[in-house]
Amino acid sequence: MQILTPAKVNLNLSVAPLEAGNSFHKVETVLCRLALADDVTLECTPQDPSITCVCDPDPLPKGVPGASQANIAWRAAKAMQDEFQETCGCRIIINKNIPSQAGLGGGSSDAAAVLRLLAESWGIQSHDPRVLSVAASLGADVPFFLYDSPAHMTGRGDVLQELLPAFETPVVLVKPPVGVSTKLAYEAFDAMDSPASPLEPLIEALRNQDIPKALLNCANNLAPASMVVQPALAEVEKFLATQDHALARPLLCGSGSCWALFTDSTQAAQRIALIAYAYGWWSLATHTGCPEA
Repeated sequence: MQILTPAKVNLNLSVAPLEAGNSFHKVETVLCRLALADDVTLECTPQDPSITCVCDPDPLPKGVPGASQANIAWRAAKAMQDEFQETCGCRIIINKNIPSQAGLGGGSSDAAAVLRLLAESWGIQSHDPRVLSVAASLGADVPFFLYDSPAHMTGRGDVLQELLPAFETPVVLVKPPVGVSTKLAYEAFDAMDSPASPLEPLIEALRNQDIPKALLNCANNLAPASMVVQPALAEVEKFLATQDHALARPLLCGSGSCWALFTDSTQAAQRIALIAYAYGWWSLATHTGCPEA
């Protein structure tokens, strides 16, 4: 079984201040898929309960003990085995296209793909409450990838509130050659005042399929903290903010380090990506929506 596992962008990421006694921030977010995707192949092994996972290129340093088990896709398969008391094992092969520590959700998408493929193989609905519970236990973004539409999520970003209409708009992604630790970004967020923008204008515009208005209401109140953690982000934002044919201001993907700029044409996105590449940054012209097989 093979599946393309899309990246994501948070059209709005609204992080609340950490409340006393809580270990997680409350999050409201609207996410949508991107055509950029990893490629995951899964082969069930009914006679062998073991789980193997090969990732190319592997984001973990070579020679790390237990590297296979450290991959979230491996942990997804193990969690499914435990939840459903299955003795069937599997082999997972991941061809990575989504950069790591970019805020694009590549690992979470890979994990969700494993959940979906195993659920299909075992005759279980991918939205079964037990599958959703496993997804939430793996990470805040994983439940979103069990759905095929943009979504309004709450809780830690793992509780579905509403599925929203899909749309296709060109976007250029630009990432400096550094990553951002989500943990450090949230620690920096706790030390500063970064109020969230309201989500309702964005959600209402998406419901009405008014995409230009929706894009003008995109926001990310975690971005200032990420820029404190990794000052190199500011240079990319400044570059993108000066580009023509943009439909909205640059938007940091999650905690970063990748920026997204929505454009009025594929040609504009491709032109900006080429310029960014010349600066030594990873860049890609793509679009919102489902990956193309």
